[in-house]
This record gives sequence, structure tokens and C-alpha cells, in this order.
Amino acid sequence: GPGDIAFDAGLERLYVGSGGTNEVLTFEASNGAFLVDFVRQNTGGLIKVRGLAFHPGGDLLVVSQGSHQVLRYSGLTSGALVQILADDDDIQNNRAVAATAAGDVFIAVPSGGNLKIRRYNGTTGEFVQEFVDENIFFLGSLLVPDMTANDDGDLFLTFEISGFKGI
Repeated sequence: GPGDIAFDAGLERLYVGSGGTNEVLTFEASNGAFLVDFVRQNTGGLIKVRGLAFHPGGDLLVVSQGSHQVLRYSGLTSGALVQILADDDDIQNNRAVAATAAGDVFIAVPSGGNLKIRRYNGTTGEFVQEFVDENIFFLGSLLVPDMTANDDGDLFLTFEISGFKGI
């Protein structure tokens, strides 16, 4: 069913990803009216949609957890696939993606008690660095459902560790 959401830069459209139907829908932000299937069901390479974020150029980044990829769709057309931004087996555990104003793309990859945040070049998709690689196993099982970045490039994560939720 519906899960992850993101607003476009102008806050005019709400994008809703559905992991159950493998699609991204758009709605009018002001009144909730359905607009269009931005990425149609079972097309565009989506398998188990998770995280959504907008790249500074207006393209939509979508975590396809089932294919272990982060896909980039044109924000100027109705969801045309632009590129496979990241393709990594560890993405199977991911739910969160964020893009900075500078164009860097960050992917949170939690696994048990370990958290990795990987930085990718938002244009080429090239892996840049392990931005965070921390073993926090002593805190219990970790889930990072969402992540965002501000204009200064600071990352903000929501998390859940053994039932405790926070930012």
C-alpha cells in the first residue's frame, strides 16, 4: 500500500510511493485531488518502493528495495526513467534516500545494529564514500524509515531502535 511521500520543490504536488503496487502517484497538494500515475504500476523498474526524495534539478529519486537500486525519474516528464543512480545489494535493507542542494545523494543502509550512510555523486551515480559506518549493535535492531537534507547539506534521519523512535 501507500507509504513514502515527498513534495516537489514548489510544494504543489505530493508524490506517494506504493511498495505493494510498485508505483508512484501524484496528487494536488492543495486539495488532495489525484493527478497522474507518475511511475505506472509495475513499470519503470520499481520493485517494492521505499524512499522518495527530490534531486535539486527536479528529478525524483526512488528506492527500489526489491531490485536493490535507487532510480532517478525525470521530474519534467511523467516519470520517465533517467538512470539507475545506485545498484548495490546492501540497498535491500534501505528505506531512506536524501539529496543535498549540491547534488550529493545519500542512502541509509541499516543492517541489524550497523548503520551505513553512503554518499553518491548525484549526476553520475558514482559511489563517493561511506559517509557514516557505525556499529551500534549494543542499541539493538535499527530501522531508518526516512532521511532528508537541508540546504546546508546537513542530514536528518528518523530512526527506530528496539522500539525507541527519534530524530
